[in-house]
Amino acid sequence: MSLAITKHCPASNPLLRGTFRLTNARGQQQQETSMPTYRGACHCGAVTFRLMSDIAEPATCDCSLCRQRNALMTKAHEGALKMLGGGELLSVYEWNTHRAKHFFCSRCSIDTFHRKRAAPDHFGFNVFCLEDFDPASVAVRATEGIGMSAMDPNARTQWPGPREVGWRGTV
Repeated sequence: MSLAITKHCPASNPLLRGTFRLTNARGQQQQETSMPTYRGACHCGAVTFRLMSDIAEPATCDCSLCRQRNALMTKAHEGALKMLGGGELLSVYEWNTHRAKHFFCSRCSIDTFHRKRAAPDHFGFNVFCLEDFDPASVAVRATEGIGMSAMDPNARTQWPGPREVGWRGTV
């Protein structure tokens, strides 16, 4: 999770976009590409990060956690995240399979990003934490999370997914 800091760079302004050289498996340069860069922060500003990614289609999710926090998330590879400050203030919430790791500021409690359960090399980013990003500027996609398996034998009844028998708490 390390990339250099830049101010938010709208995708519509190519002069402000970061340029990156992509390499193939042999380390040979293939092409240059530009990627929008966003600065993000929690509500109190203690946790700051940079996201280098296109945001084409943020998603809502109807799982119990996302529904209660009213999440609007965008997905990006873990390499697109750089912590700028406040990493020591992040707390983590895990539930059910403990694969997903939901990071939030321990001061203001804002959920900034989470490691994805279904794509563990990706993070979901709270688009409302991104500076100068207008969520109304892109289409929002609804995703189905309510039917995800509840594997924890002690899962709360509010987790409506199908129950899997024999789970031992290891993944």
